[in-house]
Amino acid sequence: MKRISETSDLPSEILDTPFILELVGEGMSTEINSQLDSGFFGVMETKKGPGLYNVKPVIGWGLKIGVPPKEKPTGRYRRF
Repeated sequence: MKRISETSDLPSEILDTPFILELVGEGMSTEINSQLDSGFFGVMETKKGPGLYNVKPVIGWGLKIGVPPKEKPTGRYRRF
């Protein structure tokens, strides 16, 4: 078993998916480049008692609005 000594040794557990957010209103339409990030963000340590600690994973998602566009996916995708 290899000891992990640097954070760069760990693979990224966060998936990022670019998408175009289309805002439609009366007489207007705006497209905004956006990104959805989801996955394992880290761990949280909580104290359970004297000398007792608990480590829990932090899993979640977030949206980034107005990010620079990435390359279009080469696979199949559907625009919503």
